Amino acid sequence: MANALLITVPTDTLNDTLRGVSKVIDEMLSDLLAFLSDLVAVSSVCFFEVLNSSIDYARHGYSALY
Repeated sequence: MANALLITVPTDTLNDTLRGVSKVIDEMLSDLLAFLSDLVAVSSVCFFEVLNSSIDYARHGYSALY
């Protein structure tokens, strides 16, 4: 029969640890969501600026892509 090592952790300590880990994960996900939101906003602005420039060039008979 194999010997097993039994480690006991007080329930309160385990709950506090899990709450702490959960809080850290929540903060990380919140920061990631904010970063992705900013990235999408900047990408959208850049895309529409390029699109508007291309339309302006096309209206004046120039090619926006060289």
